[in-house]
Amino acid sequence: MESLPFIEGLAPIQLLLEMAILMGTFVLLSHYLQKRGIKANKLFQATGVLVLAIAYLKFRVYPPMPFSTLAIYAVTIAIGIFVWVSSTESFWKSFREPILAVMDGKTRAARLMRALALILLPILVGILGFLSFKPPAIETPVELRTYNPAPPVSITVYPPEHFVKGRSEK
Repeated sequence: MESLPFIEGLAPIQLLLEMAILMGTFVLLSHYLQKRGIKANKLFQATGVLVLAIAYLKFRVYPPMPFSTLAIYAVTIAIGIFVWVSSTESFWKSFREPILAVMDGKTRAARLMRALALILLPILVGILGFLSFKPPAIETPVELRTYNPAPPVSITVYPPEHFVKGRSEK
């Protein structure tokens, strides 16, 4: 997939401008849907913006961004989104409404979602941990393996008398 080239010398500004256009489009789409009577909850809006921003950074930036830099950007974006969501009391109520509904479990669907989250989240975290610590599937050839420090080719062993003899002559 070929993306638009960055303008020489203006890459950081271009990146910010493209992100602003992307988020502005998201906000206008949300406003348009709200005018049509389809009201999206702030939790879903925040999740959508976060996923959209991370996907943009992961697939737009060339050369690819290292994971550590992407993680720093993702946390910074998440903090900004959380500040936006908690900026007014009505936004905050709209954000926490679905979370509290699942926690209360008054409906059958909410209880089902709570049970799925209780079962699936630990399983997903375990799978993610296993995959991150699993060694690579490709076995390296013996010729390419290194040992630090490398064992010596031969070992010369001296008898104990050799060391005693050397000390007494001095």
